[in-house]
Amino acid sequence: MIMNRLIVFLALCCLTFVCSAQEFKVMTQEIVQLLEQNKMGKVHSYFDKKTKKSFKKIYLIAAWRGIQKNNGKLRDVGEVAYSSAKNRQTATVPLHFEKASFNLVLTGNEKKEIAGLRFTALAYQTPPWAKNRVFGKERIKVKTDTFTLPGELLLPESCNQCPVVILVHGSGPSDRNEGSSLTPNRLFQDLAYGFAINGIATIRYDKRTLVYQKQLTGIDSFTLYDETIADAVTAVNLAKSYPFLDSSAVYVLGHSLGAYASPRIANKSDVAGIIMLAGPYRPLYEIIPEQYAFLLGLDGKLTKKETKLIETTKEEVKFINKEKSTVSKLSVMGNDQMLHYFRDLSRYDPADMIKQLDCRVLVTQGDRDYQVRYQTEFIKYQDILQHESHVDFYLIPGVNHQLIWGSAPSTPNEYYIPGHPSLDVIKYLAGWVNHK
Repeated sequence: MIMNRLIVFLALCCLTFVCSAQEFKVMTQEIVQLLEQNKMGKVHSYFDKKTKKSFKKIYLIAAWRGIQKNNGKLRDVGEVAYSSAKNRQTATVPLHFEKASFNLVLTGNEKKEIAGLRFTALAYQTPPWAKNRVFGKERIKVKTDTFTLPGELLLPESCNQCPVVILVHGSGPSDRNEGSSLTPNRLFQDLAYGFAINGIATIRYDKRTLVYQKQLTGIDSFTLYDETIADAVTAVNLAKSYPFLDSSAVYVLGHSLGAYASPRIANKSDVAGIIMLAGPYRPLYEIIPEQYAFLLGLDGKLTKKETKLIETTKEEVKFINKEKSTVSKLSVMGNDQMLHYFRDLSRYDPADMIKQLDCRVLVTQGDRDYQVRYQTEFIKYQDILQHESHVDFYLIPGVNHQLIWGSAPSTPNEYYIPGHPSLDVIKYLAGWVNHK
């Protein structure tokens, strides 16, 4: 979260005229050398007059120190990519810190000055195991009532009555790839490629809260059904309409909040099974205090302000659950709209609904996931559902919330490092789908 604010803080824009391509390359190389030497004050000297005024030297130095505090020292610099568009020259510089990687994007003006400086995520890279493979792609639209969501049907090279998996997002506004403008990874795109390699089609679509973000703001009656479930049910029905797909082998894979919602999706549609990937057992709001405590404690200490913040979230959980609390409204975890949303979740028990389903269920997650901890969530599902014959469990060793492997404890920083799920993990998921 701190890192995101710094990135926004450093986002300076634009200009009208540009220096020559060669002069701009020389200037970029000089700035890169200064970054490597931690001489941010001298970097500031390259800014044009307007940028210097809006972004003072002291703030640039403090921001750079903050980035290094959270991500470690600058380890190396990748190959710089240069581009020209109309009246501007742009350099994209990959910066690899000890714990994360970003692109530094510079834009120059005609006076050999920097008029734009910002940080972005590294570009997404196709997994090595998916390169040079043949896939079928079809643009689709998931239409629920007045909402129309653009998406994609990805097909294996040969699909004749092949199974299909609907990919359902986690919390927050997400695109069809469950990617972010701040990270280089796209979990759903990787899963779609992996399933296709294993003979399974997928449907991905942009989330309603992304496409209709403005229209949905301030709606007091908004619930998980409106956010996720309704559109997933529509996607299931859409999958069944394609004659080349096996209508008896439609599956839902929900990630994080989507996993939590998937029993309700299955309850309202006709699916062969659901894969609950990194899904919590408890309502989202009950996990938030633990996430705050983990994130704020990464530096090894909690300030009085941070401790008070954590305690406030705990009291807000009590308030949502209509228990005795020191607070009478939400402040840290949202507003009155979120109170209605959270209290709707409080009436839902995913394990109880799973018991009522007549489809197959796979509960799975990584043992290195800090967002949804297997010690509290996965184990709870196991304890309650271990005797249900239609439910399987798979705890994946060494992977985080995005199914990316690592040996160290997971932290937010690793989300900024390019990575992909192991093809072996996807093969397991595909094998479960194909094993009827």
